[in-house]
Amino acid sequence: MTSLQVRTIIGCAGVVAAVAIACGDPYAVTNKYDPAFPVQFTIAGPDSLFSLGESAQYTATTVPSFSDTSFVWETDTLYNYLKFLPPGGGVTPIDDGALFLKGNGAGHYVSIAPPLEPNVYQIAIAVLVGDVDTTLQRFPIGTIQTQQPRHVAYKTVVVTQRLIRIQLRCPDTHSCAPLAVGDSAFIWVDGIDALGRQIVALTSPTANPAVGDPQASPNTTNRAVATYVSRDSTVASVSPVGSRVGRVTPRKPGSTWIVATHLLVSDSLQIVVH
Repeated sequence: MTSLQVRTIIGCAGVVAAVAIACGDPYAVTNKYDPAFPVQFTIAGPDSLFSLGESAQYTATTVPSFSDTSFVWETDTLYNYLKFLPPGGGVTPIDDGALFLKGNGAGHYVSIAPPLEPNVYQIAIAVLVGDVDTTLQRFPIGTIQTQQPRHVAYKTVVVTQRLIRIQLRCPDTHSCAPLAVGDSAFIWVDGIDALGRQIVALTSPTANPAVGDPQASPNTTNRAVATYVSRDSTVASVSPVGSRVGRVTPRKPGSTWIVATHLLVSDSLQIVVH
C-alpha cells in the first residue's frame, strides 16, 4: 500500500457521515423514498386488547421523518389456529386480520370478534410510509397512475376476550327450583368482559355450540366456556353439555353447590334435592 492510499483512508475515517458516504460507497442510497433507504420505525400503542369493542390508537414515528399525512395503516393476515379444518382440505387457516381487528386507516383499531381467553389471535398491524407517484402496468387496462408506499413496519397486537365475571342461571334465573331424585336440570353460564360485553359467539341466551371455543365450533380441541364441579356429588352430580351448559342429576335428598369456573372467575348455584 502506498503512503497516498494510507492518508486517504485515515482522512475518510475522521469526516462526518455525509462526507463518509462520498468517501465510501459511491452508490449509497440517499433518497429516503427509495425502498433501499434504511428507515427506523417506532410504533406506539397497546400490545393487547382484552374486550369485545375495545379500541386502541396507534402512532408511528420514523427516522428520518416523513409528513404525518403520509402514514397509511393496514391490518395484515393471520394464521387462524382456531379454524376447523375438515379432512381433505378445502378451508384455508389464513384469515384477513380485519375480520377480528378492524382499522380505519389512520391508526385506530377496534376488536370486533376476539376469541375467548385463553385463546388469542396475534394480529399484525402495518404502517406504510413514503407514498410517491407511481406508474403501473395493469393488463388489459394499460398504464395507471397511483401512489405506492416505499417503507413498511409491523406491530403484533394480541386480541382476546377476557371474562371478568361469569354468572350461572337455571336456566332463566340465578337460582334453581328444588329437584327430586330422578329429575334433571340444565345450568347455563354467561360470561361478561370488562366492557360489559357477552362472549362473542354466545350473545343468544340459548346458543350452545359444541364443546370447544365457541368461535371455533366444531373444533373440539379447545376448552369450553366453563368447567362444572359439584361440591357433593352424592347429592347431585354435574356433567358438561356443549360449551356452556351443565346437566345436573339429583342422587339423593340433601343440598349441594354447583360451581362453574372460567380461568380465575367463578360462580355457583345451590341445588336442593327432595
